[in-house]
Amino acid sequence: MAYKLRDRWMQRVLHSANLWLILAFIGTQVNWFVSILPWGMHEVGYFIYVMAITLTVIVLYWLQQNRMPPMKRNGLIYWYAMLPVTVGLIVLSCYANLEDGKLTFWSYVPLINPLDEAGLFSIATLILIRKGFTQKIRNMTVANFWVLRSLLVAIIALSAYWFNGILIRAIADFAELNWNYDTLYDSRLLQTVLSISWALAALACITIAAIKKNRIWWFMGAGIFACVIAKLFLIDIYGQGGISRAISFIGVALLILIVGYFSPLPPKETKGKVEQEKQS
Repeated sequence: MAYKLRDRWMQRVLHSANLWLILAFIGTQVNWFVSILPWGMHEVGYFIYVMAITLTVIVLYWLQQNRMPPMKRNGLIYWYAMLPVTVGLIVLSCYANLEDGKLTFWSYVPLINPLDEAGLFSIATLILIRKGFTQKIRNMTVANFWVLRSLLVAIIALSAYWFNGILIRAIADFAELNWNYDTLYDSRLLQTVLSISWALAALACITIAAIKKNRIWWFMGAGIFACVIAKLFLIDIYGQGGISRAISFIGVALLILIVGYFSPLPPKETKGKVEQEKQS
């Protein structure tokens, strides 16, 4: 029994080491290529790093879908070996989203630029990794459960983070704002667009919750609404007169009233209903 256990762990170590040797070679070549990029092209560097990780994940997923070695029998080992790369991808994406997206001799176009596309590919890669895990997991252990849950949270958080980043870059380019924290924070146009976008996203989540009778979507929408209200009181109407604050309070109250009336919290599913759905 001890021999089989040791042999199993040795197999996992060897498969992981094999993957990491390949990743080290790819990383060395990609890093060299990024280092020789001309001045003012570091956004392209982020795109190249992200695409290298994305292509690696696509190859692993393709091997798994076609039941080819080594993903046919040891796919879960390779997905676990990719977790440190996944963490690096998330950190890289968070750091890259702080850039303005403007390249030398290249006009900024929202979504059609290396930086925004790198963010979209990062999110797609995380979705593909989670799908690869889901297909290979047979027994839902505690570790597997938390890996899937963490990946889902990372996908949602990174999507929201990049949505705001793309929006801020587009407004900054349109209004010709300097890319620094103070200028962006003090821009009334930017703050207004963010508040409206968040409110629309919250309405979309709550509408989906009402259609699907799903409480998770409703709580997501309610959480976004809470952020909108906090932002409205702490940032948008800060330093304004009493009339503006009164109008803002009334507007927020009406918004909450409308949402609560048309999209109330869906009821919890009863055990009988769940069992009936499973049988059907």
